[in-house]
Amino acid sequence: MKLPFDYVARHVDALFSESEELTDDAEIDKSCELVSTFITACGWDETEFWRVMYGHDSPADQKELSKLN
Repeated sequence: MKLPFDYVARHVDALFSESEELTDDAEIDKSCELVSTFITACGWDETEFWRVMYGHDSPADQKELSKLN
């Protein structure tokens, strides 16, 4: 099941906000791995998610992706 883009993006933003002040490379890597794992656990291909996030692709059916399944 693929969770709605808006839901996943909101949580990805929150995860990145929590890691903004990290300075240790190992901690930054762990944070990035957590974000990557979260995206794929939500049913998204990571590349697809980032393309939509940065406006390179648009979700196929925005109404459908905005609903929780």
